[in-house]
Amino acid sequence: MVSEHLLQGLVFGFCVALPIGPVSLMCIQRCLSDGVALAAACGLGAASVHGVLAALTGAGAGLLVQAQSDMSAAARVVSALVLAVIGLRAIFSHAPAGAATRGNGIAAAYVSSLMVTGTNPMTLLPYVAAASALSAGAVAGTLTVSLWTLGIVVGTAACYALLIAATRLTCRRAAPEAMARLNIAAGVMMVGCATAVAVGVV
Repeated sequence: MVSEHLLQGLVFGFCVALPIGPVSLMCIQRCLSDGVALAAACGLGAASVHGVLAALTGAGAGLLVQAQSDMSAAARVVSALVLAVIGLRAIFSHAPAGAATRGNGIAAAYVSSLMVTGTNPMTLLPYVAAASALSAGAVAGTLTVSLWTLGIVVGTAACYALLIAATRLTCRRAAPEAMARLNIAAGVMMVGCATAVAVGVV
């Protein structure tokens, strides 16, 4: 059924994005320091990568397993560096939290999220399992995979949108000094996350 496969994708995508990880921290920090638009760009960047990975599941588990093996070491370094730079920027920036930074626009936020999501080998793991299910015949057909992919894109985007909305609502009435401290805290967590990515913990 069309609705069934779309719903499966929605649930899968939402659950994949739900744990707090590098992209979630990026969305929170962007929302605190640069506003909702740039935070949303981060979420859409991650959703785009998840959509590509979901589409690749149609090629089977072998392709994704090989990609994971090939990119693991170098990709961790790239992902860790991007996270560390953004985190350090949040820690040492003297710009008021909540004010959009003109020099770091929506395109830059989108691309940075693409890089972090696409170069983090851990992102591939759920799709390796899903590709195994596809190759085993649990799900088959171009239309089915397309609907499942669409559901994943919407599900991941919805999860990040809810996170951004929650961050915005929580901090809406916070004093500028509190916002600045939260922004620094988010930056510290991102640097810690960058270290964890570099050593293979996440």
